[in-house]
Amino acid sequence: MYLKVHDRDILLFEKMIDVADSVNNNQLGKNLDLLITKHFSENKDFYSEIELELDRIYEKNEMVYTGKMSKFL
Repeated sequence: MYLKVHDRDILLFEKMIDVADSVNNNQLGKNLDLLITKHFSENKDFYSEIELELDRIYEKNEMVYTGKMSKFL
């Protein structure tokens, strides 16, 4: 599971670098926001399946997530 997410992250980061290399600083934030929004929209099913898989693992092993939610999410 980790490798699936890692591979998807690497693809996104490569695209982000391409955007950063191809636009001027005034447009960078806007273009990165659009890219990231598009990425998560196009990969919604992938991330949903990962979340379900994690939930099943936690349930199967009687685990409960007790960490703090990130203030950035």
